[in-house]
Amino acid sequence: MKLAISILLLTITCFSFSTALAQVEQLEQQLEQDPENVEVLMQLGAYYHDLGGEQKNKQTVEKAKKYLEKILSLQSEHCLAKVYYGSVLTMKAREAFFPWKKMGYMRKGFETMDDAVRLCIDHPQVRLIRAINNTTVPLSFSRLPIALADFDFIFNLDKEIASTLNSDFWAPFHFYYGVALLKNNESEKAESIWREGINLYPDSPYTKKTNEQLKMLEENTHVN
Repeated sequence: MKLAISILLLTITCFSFSTALAQVEQLEQQLEQDPENVEVLMQLGAYYHDLGGEQKNKQTVEKAKKYLEKILSLQSEHCLAKVYYGSVLTMKAREAFFPWKKMGYMRKGFETMDDAVRLCIDHPQVRLIRAINNTTVPLSFSRLPIALADFDFIFNLDKEIASTLNSDFWAPFHFYYGVALLKNNESEKAESIWREGINLYPDSPYTKKTNEQLKMLEENTHVN
């Protein structure tokens, strides 16, 4: 997929961090009239993905899975749907009882996200979703280097491309990039990225989370 097309897709997905319930209900009503509307399916899939990750709610994760699977049944190489779907599969691992099933979900989720990045390696949102997911999974899965590579790619985006992305993209980028750096024992760089995010997006819901991380970092520094 060409970069120009990939950037265009961002206009229908970065919303998901701030979409109100009323808008979601409107989208679901719209989908009843046009059940194969990929744009609406993508918005709903992304919204429920984010909600499922935040709330760890089984029903919400299932909704995300349903919408994303529908997109992929219509467009099997839809990069954004694919990376979100891979992330959803790793969420499904939380619900699995048997360890072998948990590992199966995680492995399939990682493979699906990696496939999405291979298809659209220059797509900032695809890289961001994989980066955030890979930052939040246990270090034992050895995904942190992949997350850091994705964050570095985004950090070094061409200025013209970077300017097309709004705070719904950049605020979570700064927060999770800092988390990844801290996990990689780069506390000074993590602090710098976090403070930059707060300065640029003080009204973002990520600002509170970032301040909590900075407080813990400061406390740990004093202890050591």
